[in-house]
Formats: sequence, structure tokens, C-alpha cells
Amino acid sequence: IVIKGDENPEAVARRIIGAYVMNYDKIIVKSSAFISPAIRNTIRNTVLNKLPGTEIISEDKHEIHVQVVLNSRNITIGDALNRLFKVVYSVLDDACTVLEKRDISVAQEVIKEDESVDRIYLYIIRLLNSAVGFGQEVEEGIASTDLLTYRSLAKLLERIGDHAVNIVKNSLNLMKSSVYTGNICDLCRESLEIYKNAAEAVASRNPFVVEDVVLRVNALSRSEEQLFSSYLNTLQPDQLVALRLILESIRRIAEYSRDMSELALDLGLEKVLE
Repeated sequence: IVIKGDENPEAVARRIIGAYVMNYDKIIVKSSAFISPAIRNTIRNTVLNKLPGTEIISEDKHEIHVQVVLNSRNITIGDALNRLFKVVYSVLDDACTVLEKRDISVAQEVIKEDESVDRIYLYIIRLLNSAVGFGQEVEEGIASTDLLTYRSLAKLLERIGDHAVNIVKNSLNLMKSSVYTGNICDLCRESLEIYKNAAEAVASRNPFVVEDVVLRVNALSRSEEQLFSSYLNTLQPDQLVALRLILESIRRIAEYSRDMSELALDLGLEKVLE
């Protein structure tokens, strides 16, 4: 990856991430000029926080060598997806707890968990690209026809993780208010249960869960609108914006979970065919 001295550090980081997920094992960042401290620090943070199994093995003022040292055969696609399911559940559960307890210190810790979701997601995409594009055998229990479904699933999980973190970030603006937030917490817990049911359906390839999930998502969406209307006269404008964003994230989590249950239908379709 050849860079110029005045390039945006985030643009350089995106190229490194792109090389990682496309299954390159050695990534060399090279510049004819001096690599700026901003770019150098961004590369270090990217390797440390976003790319599992990578290390900077050497660097000087003109080059940085990044090496993937993790053997992908040690952690399978199934193992990585299972890990992502659990981490996303933990982040969402913590987000609901922040709404309930209004604890700023807990909120700050939850925000940091977003990096854990991103790390596992990028590793899964690397494994899937490896199986599709580089001719490696797909692991036992996963058909080659399922790989696109698993990529869609990983993206849904990553988005659910993002919205869980967004709930926490926006909840900081509500912590200053004395308004009762128990019903918001209830809605958050309902989205968590919908997510749990959808995740279990995917794990067991259960095609029969999707109808129940659809009904629960529709009910949650109606509750969201009613709940927001009930706060119109009790919150300040900035708090109303925060509440709108929290409720939108709760609804989006439920909707992405519905999409997950539809993927479970795809994976277990033979169970409903005659």
C-alpha cells in the first residue's frame, strides 16, 4: 500500500482493513516520504483494535510491515459466528442495563465494546472471503451455498452491535432528566428477547420462528411511536432528539433480528418443504 505524506490517516486504515478481509497475510505500508505520526498511530490502533491475529513486525520512517500471525484453521467460521452472537447479546444487554441504572461509568465501558464487535466481524469476513475466493475447503457443517447467507448474517450482527452502542451514547443525554424511563427499558428488553429468539433460530436452523418474530417486531414498532408521543410534553428538545434516536435504534435492532430469522428460514428451508 503506497501512500503520500499528506494522506488522510483513516483512508490508509481503510486500505489496510480491505487487504485484511481480502485474505492478505502480509501488508506493507510504504511511502517515499516520512510516514507522519498521525498515520503511524492510526495504523497501530487499527492493527491493535480492529484486526484479530495481526502484528506490526517491523517499521521505519518509510515502511510499516503488518503480518497476520493467526492460523484461520484454529478458529472456524462457526466458532467466530457463535462468538459474535454472544458479544452482540452482551452489548445489547448492557445497553438495556445502562437505560435502567443510568450509570455513566457503565455506559463508557459499553461504548468500548463496539471494538470487540468490529474485530470479530472483520475476522469472519476474512474467513468467508478465504472460503469463497481462495479455493479453501468449507468447514464441516457449512455448505458452500450458505456462505453468502453467513456474510449477510455477520453484517446484521455488526449493525445490531452498532445500534446497541448508539443506545448507550444517546442515553447519556437522558441521564440528566428525572423522567421515568422504565417503559423505554421494557422496550429495550423486548428487542433483546427478539434478538435472542432470532439468534437461536439461526443456530438451530429453525425456519418456524420467523412468523412469531415478525409479529413481535410489528408490535414493538407500534409501541415505539406511542411511547415517543407520550414524552413530547415532558422532555427538553435535546432530550427528545436523544429519545427519538434511542427508540429508533431499539426498533432497528428488532428489525435486523427479524431479518436474521428470515435467514434462519433460508438455512432450514428443507424442513418446511415436502
